[in-house]
Amino acid sequence: MSELHDIMLLHRGRVLRLKCHKDAIYGCWIKNTFWERDFLFKTLEVLTPESVVIDCGANVGNHAIFWTGYVKKVYSFEGNPRTAGVLRDNVERNNLNVVVVAAPVGNGERVHMRDTSYLGSDFLPDKSGEMVSVCLSDLEFEKIDLLKLDVEGAEIRTLLGARKLIERDSPIVVVEVHTTRHVESDEVLDVVRTFDFDWKKKVWLKNIGAQLIWKDGKYES
Repeated sequence: MSELHDIMLLHRGRVLRLKCHKDAIYGCWIKNTFWERDFLFKTLEVLTPESVVIDCGANVGNHAIFWTGYVKKVYSFEGNPRTAGVLRDNVERNNLNVVVVAAPVGNGERVHMRDTSYLGSDFLPDKSGEMVSVCLSDLEFEKIDLLKLDVEGAEIRTLLGARKLIERDSPIVVVEVHTTRHVESDEVLDVVRTFDFDWKKKVWLKNIGAQLIWKDGKYES
């Protein structure tokens, strides 16, 4: 596990005192900006000060910290206990409007955590796994306006576990897909098109570099 570094970040008129590993997020924060900045500003087109966001695969809080400056509340799910600890520390020391849940998301199955790096972890279905994934539809939320999934291969399981919530609130659903591993974008679309909501307008797919590859019912050129 690499060393944590203290960073001060100016955001929406506040100086935030944060901790982070030396990674892509760190490289942005020391320049007083955010990882996936262009994508994050794109989400502001559909968010308001009364919006509520669920951030699955929150890591140390890059996206959640950005959104706190613009929305009412963020629920951040992070399955890696060590990373979730850093996330919680970043939230609590700055009194941010973020609820941290230290658990992997999925469809209620047992999973085994494969700690790939400080950037993220895979949670693989395993009947003897040490953790149980959270089914989002089993939790009580106010109306959700945006659901973001960056869950390292658990995309389909998490979508199925969130089906009732998605059908209830019809949020924007942002899914990060990996074209060289895990699920492909077409597989995600095959699942969400069975849901009772306007998936063509509500589903955004992005790649690991935060480029939107599907939006408004079509692949981006």
